[in-house]
Amino acid sequence: IFIDEGLSILHAPNGSGKSSLLRALYLVASNTKLPQKVLNNYLTEKEINGYVKLKLFGKENEVQIQRKGDKVEITYSNVEDDIFKFPSEELSYVRAKSNLFQGIINDDENSITTWFHQVTEIHKYELFLEIATRILSELKTKKDDLKKKVSKDVSRNRDQISKLEEDTEELSRKIDSILNSESYQLFMKEHSEKKDQIDKIRKSIENLNKRKTTLSNEVFKDEESIESLKKNLEDIKKQIQIYDDNLPIKQEKLRKNEKKRDDLEEDLDKIKKNRLETQEKLNLERNQLKDNEELINRETCP
Repeated sequence: IFIDEGLSILHAPNGSGKSSLLRALYLVASNTKLPQKVLNNYLTEKEINGYVKLKLFGKENEVQIQRKGDKVEITYSNVEDDIFKFPSEELSYVRAKSNLFQGIINDDENSITTWFHQVTEIHKYELFLEIATRILSELKTKKDDLKKKVSKDVSRNRDQISKLEEDTEELSRKIDSILNSESYQLFMKEHSEKKDQIDKIRKSIENLNKRKTTLSNEVFKDEESIESLKKNLEDIKKQIQIYDDNLPIKQEKLRKNEKKRDDLEEDLDKIKKNRLETQEKLNLERNQLKDNEELINRETCP
C-alpha cells in the first residue's frame, strides 16, 4: 500500500485488514512512548492481538500488539521516530468512532468530508480562495488576450510588409519599362504616389511596433500584478495560520476572564446585599435612638 501526502482513502473488502492497517500506521507514526492509559483506551477491542509489518520509504517497521489481561503491550522493531511527526492529539482522528474512520469503513464520502472540514476549518478560507482564484484567472485571461493581440498585430504587419514588397517589385519593373519610354513623366507621377503610399505604410508599421511595445509592457505589468497578488495571498495565509495558532490561547484567556468576571459579579452582589442589610440595621438603630431621645425629653421636661 502506497500512502501519498494528503488524505488517503483505503478501499478493501470487509475483514481484509483496513482497521489493523490504520491502527498500525498510527502506532508507527506516533511517539513510541505512548502512556499505558492511552494504549488501554485506544486498543479497546478484545481481538487486538497480532503482528503488523509496514514498509515506509524503503524501511521496514514492525509492530507487535498483544493483550495481556486488561492491558495492552506493544513491541516495536526498527521503528524510527523521523518517519512521521504526528502530535498525540491526532489519535482521535483515526479511532474507530471518529467520522474519518467510520467514513473509511462504510465508504461514506460525506462523513470523510465532514471530518476534513471539522479538522481543517477550511470553510474559513473557501470564500477568500474562491475570490483570489477568480482574480488570478481573470488576470491570466487578460494576459493571454494581450499576447494573442500582440501576435495578431505582428502577423498583420508581416502581411502588409509582404504586400509592400510585391508592390515594390512591380513598381521596379514599371520603372525599367517607363525609363525607356515616352511616358516617363507619367510614371514619375505614379511613382511619387506609390512613394507616398510606402511612407504611409511605413508610418503604420512604426505605429504598430509602438503599440506592440506598449502591449508588451502591459503584459509585463500584468505579470508583476499576478506575482504581487500571489505574494499577498501567501501573506494572508500566514496571517490566517497565526490567527488559528493563537486562537486556542485567546479562547482560554477569554474563558478565564469570563470566570473572573462572574466571580466579581457574584462578590458585587454579596456586597450589595450586605450593604442593604447594614442600611436596614442602621435605619432601625436611628429610629430606636430617636424614640429613646423623645422618651428622655418627655421624662426630663416638667
